[in-house]
Amino acid sequence: MDFLETCKNIVTEYPLCDSCLGRQFASLDRGFGNKEKGRALKMLLNVHAQALAQSDRKGAFNLAKALAESGYGPSLATLKKLRRKLEIAPKPCYICSGSMDKLAEFAAAASNSLNGVECSTVAVGCRVPLEVEEKEDELKSRFKLRHGENIRYEVTREIGARIERLTGKTIDKIQPDVTLIVSIPGGETEVNINPVFFKGKYRKLVPGIPQTKSPWQDGRGGSIEEIIGTPLLEQTRGEGMKFHGAGREDADVRMTGSGRPFVIEIIRPKRRSVDLAEIQEKINAEHEGRLQVLGLSKADKKAVSNVKIFGEKAKKTYRAIIKLDREICEADLRKLEPKLENATIYQRTPTRVLKRRGDRVRQKRLYKAVLKMVSPDTIEAIFQCEGGLYIKELINGDSGRTRPSFSELAGSEAKCVELEVTDIEEGA
Repeated sequence: MDFLETCKNIVTEYPLCDSCLGRQFASLDRGFGNKEKGRALKMLLNVHAQALAQSDRKGAFNLAKALAESGYGPSLATLKKLRRKLEIAPKPCYICSGSMDKLAEFAAAASNSLNGVECSTVAVGCRVPLEVEEKEDELKSRFKLRHGENIRYEVTREIGARIERLTGKTIDKIQPDVTLIVSIPGGETEVNINPVFFKGKYRKLVPGIPQTKSPWQDGRGGSIEEIIGTPLLEQTRGEGMKFHGAGREDADVRMTGSGRPFVIEIIRPKRRSVDLAEIQEKINAEHEGRLQVLGLSKADKKAVSNVKIFGEKAKKTYRAIIKLDREICEADLRKLEPKLENATIYQRTPTRVLKRRGDRVRQKRLYKAVLKMVSPDTIEAIFQCEGGLYIKELINGDSGRTRPSFSELAGSEAKCVELEVTDIEEGA
């Protein structure tokens, strides 16, 4: 069956709007949109009907009538030439029921839904009833059409182009600020405001500050998450936040050195542009001597996975004060250091974190240990190790769940009485 015959049969059997007809041949002559292509095909078929009238008057009439029912007005003149007096009422499009003629209206409503939301990039998606797609699939199968595209692609493309013109926003399908979902056939718009991300490092100069807020915490601003995240949440007018750290330290552990990297994710922000230098300066002034924020800046979604991976792989250095249940001498320390250097530590999930972490054995490396006498039963230890090694349990052994441990190798019950993270660097 040739191309013109195929188009004639489609139009005769199915009333299609210009867009839905042209979409069946979307990949042919991409210089025209589907609507323009469908209109041109109807014009060609109308010319064909007029030529056909010389040899097949009935066929010409049926074709012109089908074109009129599909909304092609000029075919009424063709019917008049055939001397047929009848009223032709356009039929709803078999596929979209007229939705494709309302895309400008849908785009205007979608654009208005952005009022009050700061964004520079937008993605457009659509919801199409299953029966609409099934009708299109039926048509393609019936006539063995191989050059069409899905109605979703045309809807999102056409509405997106109109939104760009109406709002000046840029369409970004990869990492948009806002995603608009338009429902067909009604044109209702769902606004999904994508998170905004901020990254930086923090230094915790005193113990007693937890990294994240606990459900049982009272008050505001008691955790690093709240101290840094609350000003960002307020400035962006977001609905919530998530804190992502490169690992974590206990509330009673200090974090010094160059600081611990973090990412804060603000959920459904109404604003995305904030003065980060001012926020950082204010946090540091209000928490001077307690907490310091460094390098606060905008980030993207990828920064979350990066900071998590970094936290697992980064090499960390700790300073610990260890209390023993017996006295020890300098010679004992010199014997201990080689046993701890480049040691493989088998660490079953510590008892104190079993409620939030799976019970399994992790294998970690302790690269180096430098030990120094403070008093006969007190030692200062510098541990350099792989990320994810629990230092308190490395010291006390956690009732044999960590092996080898400092306590086991020293032949003495050992307790960590003070702990500080002094450096976090790229892993070996």
